[in-house]
Amino acid sequence: MKHCLAALAATIVVFSVSVSYAEPPAALTAASITGKIGGPSYKMSGTHVDMHAVDRLMVESEAGGKVMAGDTHRTLLDILGKFSLDKDAPPEDSALAFIERHRAAFGLKDPKSELKLEDNRTDKIHHTHLSFQQVYKGVPVWKSLFVVHIDKDSNIYHIVSGNVPTPDMDTTPGITDKKALDIALADRSGSGKPSKTVADLCIYDGKLAYHVRLDYYADYWEYFMDAATGGIIKKYSMKH
Repeated sequence: MKHCLAALAATIVVFSVSVSYAEPPAALTAASITGKIGGPSYKMSGTHVDMHAVDRLMVESEAGGKVMAGDTHRTLLDILGKFSLDKDAPPEDSALAFIERHRAAFGLKDPKSELKLEDNRTDKIHHTHLSFQQVYKGVPVWKSLFVVHIDKDSNIYHIVSGNVPTPDMDTTPGITDKKALDIALADRSGSGKPSKTVADLCIYDGKLAYHVRLDYYADYWEYFMDAATGGIIKKYSMKH
């Protein structure tokens, strides 16, 4: 298994593993999958990707395809293929139905409640591009976007899932957003008064946190603060 994964890892740079599915569905048997990736049922080492579920997803592709994965904290699948959707349904509904059907491949327990549509646009060649923000009990997961690209014939041809596996945590904060702001302001006490302040709950690196922004005229500071204790998880400056 390690030898197989190492050979596959050598084919790409950004992702740790790349798996190609060249055959049409009728020829994509368990034996052919075994020959490609070492077996149709295993968890990819170092990731949260269930490749058995990915295999079931890829069998639906009408033109073969490719899967890339390789982030240790996210499911992070980059999927190329041709997946037919319901032409009579709105694209966001049919895309969510597809994700729901293959939720195990994406590490999601309830995609319809966890994916909030943020952007829906159609380009000049009539391709639709959907961007979903991952949320858990209404709280956004930091930088967890799920992007689906659909062609003019209602086929998904590209999916980028940068979501984390469904969290399991209490989303009741131990401190208020005002307290989080006060902690950040005290930390920047020598910087004067900011022109704008924002404090929003989010899930950051597996923890319930406040994302605090202090906007000054010359630059702004961002903080991620433990919502239970008020401890600063991370802070950095972003100059204008």
